[in-house]
Amino acid sequence: MEYMSDTIFISGKKKRTSSVSDIFDKMAKGIKKKGPTKDWICELDEDNNVILINFNDEKSETFILRFGDKNEFSSICKLYWPIDETAGSSECEILKTLLDLIYRAKSKFNSISVTDDYGLAEGYWESKKYKFEFRNLTDEEVKRIERLYNKGFTKHEDLLRAIMAEDMEMDYADIKGYENPEVALGWESVGSINNTLITYIYETSAYGNEGDVSSLMLKFFGDPNKYMMALMAFSDGVGWAFCDGTRDDFEARKDPESAREITIRKHRHVSPTDAQIDMMFTDMFAPQFINEKDPLKRCILAYRYFVSAYDFCGFKFSKHHKRQFFSDKIIEEYGEKIGKQYMTVRVTRRWYDHKLSQDDELFRRNVEKRYGSDFFSLYDDIEEKYGKYIRFNQETEYYAIGSKKYLDKTLTY
Repeated sequence: MEYMSDTIFISGKKKRTSSVSDIFDKMAKGIKKKGPTKDWICELDEDNNVILINFNDEKSETFILRFGDKNEFSSICKLYWPIDETAGSSECEILKTLLDLIYRAKSKFNSISVTDDYGLAEGYWESKKYKFEFRNLTDEEVKRIERLYNKGFTKHEDLLRAIMAEDMEMDYADIKGYENPEVALGWESVGSINNTLITYIYETSAYGNEGDVSSLMLKFFGDPNKYMMALMAFSDGVGWAFCDGTRDDFEARKDPESAREITIRKHRHVSPTDAQIDMMFTDMFAPQFINEKDPLKRCILAYRYFVSAYDFCGFKFSKHHKRQFFSDKIIEEYGEKIGKQYMTVRVTRRWYDHKLSQDDELFRRNVEKRYGSDFFSLYDDIEEKYGKYIRFNQETEYYAIGSKKYLDKTLTY
């Protein structure tokens, strides 16, 4: 059997607060009694600050990781792996597995550099920090992009909206600014692409194998959890790609003009999920997008970014789950006059609750004066029937502090 040799060079510096035994423990846990490490032996020479890995393949050199007085290390090791004589190729499994072991201890290093004779190690090491794939589009996805592009959606923001509109069974003209009040964010976010993206997930997608997002609402819209982290990471991350004035994030609020172009910059993030998407944006999507001048290819890059973030966050397309809003249901059942009166009082009452001080008697007198003394009896009946639904309370909250639909502040003074 023929073998291929490769020399690996590893250098860097461990953290002052990390001991050599800490690094050894991390690496040794990756050595299993089956698979590529089944014959490997990892040893610690604590007195001399040395970690040794013997590959037991009778050809490769022992890997020696020796730490100096200033926590620095530098190691050179020649590795061998067999060549597949039939296919005429080699599989550098020993190199990748060794790098996997060292990567397990990455949090213990201040810095580390990895190279080898063929440039294999550096690329593999770099890939270890990504937990996602900036994936290529399928043939069907490319055809979809080309079809919509030929319809006139030549800006990447417009094309992404056109895709969401199709999935949500809407006309393109209706999707800009569309947001489902059951899930949309309030305050500054009203009308933003972020709310459209959240609505898209809510109305069309499942989360892994756990079910449709719309049926998992109580899990998604509770305290911080994996569901909310996924939803916010997708909304924020894909939102960064929109430079048409509809993006809602810290940079866009602070300096709207700076958000008019895609630039390579780090974004604020609050979870490992959106930190990973930030790396996808800054390392993969933005550099390619900026260098690409062809508008069709830019659209393809933008959709690659969209689906890569979508997949990484754990979403799967299900079907369109459009619900009738509770406000529309009430207006349909009780008539436009009574329905809108009820919604006006309910939303204004909720907005009034957010004020630091309020006069309940004043509010009640104003409502009675406006709608008559019998109104409260009807209001209580509708409230008993619909007020128990969490989705309706979320819808009311959105109208009260977000879109201000149905809000009538004159009832409060």
